Amino acid sequence: MSRRVVIDLAQFMRSPAGGSALRRRWLDGLARLAPLHARAVAGDFPPRLPSAEALAEATAALAKGAFGKGKAGIAVLGQPGALGSLRAWLAACGGEGIRLHAAPPEDEAAKTWLALLGPPWIDAAVERAAERGVRVAVATGRVDGETIEPPSKGVWIDDAHAGDARLGALGLATLATLGAAGIDVAGALVGASEVRAQIDGPPGVDNPAWSLARALRLCETDLGRDSVIHVAGEGRLVALAAWAARVQVATVGTLRRDGTGRALPAVAEAGDEEWLESLVHGPRARVIVAWTAGPDVHGGVAAPWIACATEAGQVVLRVRLGALDAASVGAAMTLWLRAMACLALLEESEAVPLLSVARLYDAMEAGSGTRGIDEARRVD
Repeated sequence: MSRRVVIDLAQFMRSPAGGSALRRRWLDGLARLAPLHARAVAGDFPPRLPSAEALAEATAALAKGAFGKGKAGIAVLGQPGALGSLRAWLAACGGEGIRLHAAPPEDEAAKTWLALLGPPWIDAAVERAAERGVRVAVATGRVDGETIEPPSKGVWIDDAHAGDARLGALGLATLATLGAAGIDVAGALVGASEVRAQIDGPPGVDNPAWSLARALRLCETDLGRDSVIHVAGEGRLVALAAWAARVQVATVGTLRRDGTGRALPAVAEAGDEEWLESLVHGPRARVIVAWTAGPDVHGGVAAPWIACATEAGQVVLRVRLGALDAASVGAAMTLWLRAMACLALLEESEAVPLLSVARLYDAMEAGSGTRGIDEARRVD
């Protein structure tokens, strides 16, 4: 089992709001998830990692002429969401010479730009930069086999997920940029691959993605808590917590199945006294996803802050990275992407009892229509 990232549900299991019945519900639900798990694995979410060969080639192409004596690094242009994952990586792992632009840059000194294609302003900025002799790397995927020509004095990076706020986090363009900045992308691939093997395994207590997704779903259905606050245990994890919140919104959505609205997740940093005051004296209907790093299982400097929130009756789920390094961040992102996909599948499946899911899919594939679905419900 990978120790790059650990899901700690101890406080959730001890929650006075649920007690032993909550743990039984959690275990019972995990035992019935095989049909949904097959869909999660087949859905390829998160997508397969780029090959080491493609990554090495793209990294070398980006770094060429961008770094070294008198060089100004790389300017990355993209939408705010697309830049969020890069910001999370750079904040947690360091890396130098990368500047992120969510609007047309002014007075940008970098002679190498990476464009995550999207809105028209990026295309216009790329054209102007190329006219000035800036070396532009364009990251986008092929469309129906179309061959994309890079700009003059530029390079094209074939990444179907470039610009995607979620899947772009582990895509070729992001990882190549990190490699050019000196971050250990080989370690990132190792960490992500280790966790991928784990979350593709059976949906039991040893599968951290399903364990976390099931806990979050029970917080909403059994405890009435759908207001999630992502708390970063230290400043270098704030951008990762913000990325996780964005992925949650994009994957699970802002509406429940009954059409009512769901509270948007918030982001806070441990030590923020204003947030702590809100959690201690505010409504007892929050779920805290605490992002911490390092060997201290109690949360290090974040422990007193989290303890106060726990004593105030808030439920805490912890995502603990083994260290602030590329392997652990890659593992955490991989795990969170799959956990959110699992959470979305759980909510979708609740149109019928979990025991009926296998029969439901059989009925749909057989073309039985609603009659077959109703029969599946009655059997269970």
